Amino acid sequence: MLTSLNFRKFITGNKIIFNFVLFICMNFFINSSNNRQHNFKCLIVGPSDAGKTTIFCSLLDRDLPFMYIQTLGFDFGAKKYMLFSSEISVQFWDTSGDEKYHKVVTSVYRNSDIFMIIIPIDSDQPLDVLQKYLEYIKTYGSTSKCIIVLNKVDLTTKTEEEIEKLKTDCVGILKTNGLEGGVISFSAKLWGNYVDVLDNEIGKILQELIKEEEELLIKEKELQKKDDSNTGKNPYVDSIQVKKSINDVLNTTDLLKNHLNQNNLNKNNLNQNHLSKKIHKQKKPITNTKKSASNNNGTEDTKQTQNCISCRAR
Repeated sequence: MLTSLNFRKFITGNKIIFNFVLFICMNFFINSSNNRQHNFKCLIVGPSDAGKTTIFCSLLDRDLPFMYIQTLGFDFGAKKYMLFSSEISVQFWDTSGDEKYHKVVTSVYRNSDIFMIIIPIDSDQPLDVLQKYLEYIKTYGSTSKCIIVLNKVDLTTKTEEEIEKLKTDCVGILKTNGLEGGVISFSAKLWGNYVDVLDNEIGKILQELIKEEEELLIKEKELQKKDDSNTGKNPYVDSIQVKKSINDVLNTTDLLKNHLNQNNLNKNNLNQNHLSKKIHKQKKPITNTKKSASNNNGTEDTKQTQNCISCRAR
């Protein structure tokens, strides 16, 4: 039996597998859910030790890690927003920046609606790091909505003018790659109000995504109306035709079953006749041998009687 202690050991020892199974389940939930419920997915990406987990925990009101712990594969959680007098669910995914989890992480890029790219501003070449993750988004993702976060402002020696210039360069790289979004700079460790700023940026993108979804729904309805008007289809007539086709299929299956049963009966009769013929043929040679044996015995008896008569005559 699998006890609770063994189950905990199994989860902690196989955290990547456990997270991957949860990822498949959540993707199935996203794909199977209706678009009117407005479920979106935000992927947090970036290099190792960029502050992704701290931002992820702050967005979900979780306890912040008191020390650096490397994310194994990915982690996720949901947060609800209120827009257009409706509740919108956003699933945030915290991904590992380690290259050994590259294949696992890039598999999570699919079906993502927003990408939040966390870049440590104190890194040597932040623009090269940004370009690297933009290439991943273009290769494995399916959206153009991005939020660039320049984290760890408290650890950099750059001036405010240099930071603003870096922001404009980031926007330029976004446009050259055919993507869109905004750039934010803060310190996740010291500045506590950055969650409100992120929520505002996420809210802007969610409004755009909802409008795009509604426009797509309107276009699909118009196309369906045009197709129905061109083909002149009637849903009631279509349902009758479907029922008729189902009945035809059932009738044909019944006919096939009867035909197969008849074939089986014929085969059984043929087999029985064949067996009876074989038995009859096998019985005939036995009778003949018996007759021949009796004839041989009779001839021997006549020979013996003739010999006895000849002896007496002598």
